[in-house]
Amino acid sequence: MTGSPDRLRRFSRRHIVNHLIMLVTFTGLVLTGMPQKFPDQAWAKGVVLIIGGVQRTRAVHHFLGTIMVFQLVWAVLE
Repeated sequence: MTGSPDRLRRFSRRHIVNHLIMLVTFTGLVLTGMPQKFPDQAWAKGVVLIIGGVQRTRAVHHFLGTIMVFQLVWAVLE
């Protein structure tokens, strides 16, 4: 057999983008949400400082949550 074997495309580009958005937003929500859930822990204080303070951490968390909601609606409608 010569040449490359036939490949089955499992996901469309739209599905791949949808999954990447979900991956990024979920990871970001965890990174910004866990420090808010456990504010007395030393690691949480460090994460909040890296992000830029409590207000910025909350703003990023809300922004990512909004993106995730739109991504969910997009996934359901497709």
